[in-house]
Amino acid sequence: MGKILLLALAVWLLLTVLKGYRRSLDATPPSAKADDMVRCERCGVHVPVSESVLKDGKRYCCAAHATPGEQ
Repeated sequence: MGKILLLALAVWLLLTVLKGYRRSLDATPPSAKADDMVRCERCGVHVPVSESVLKDGKRYCCAAHATPGEQ
């Protein structure tokens, strides 16, 4: 009788550990989420939206490209 209880406890423990591991795989960490990419209107380089410069409704890769007449 003791061996059956020990086996049942081992199976329950294994299932509990595997369930927790599966949950950790399903959870996406906030830092791993991708940022949308946009294309610079001047040079065509793709940069994340959070790093781009918005001017007159257009996105640029840097402040220099957002300013007319500068390279």
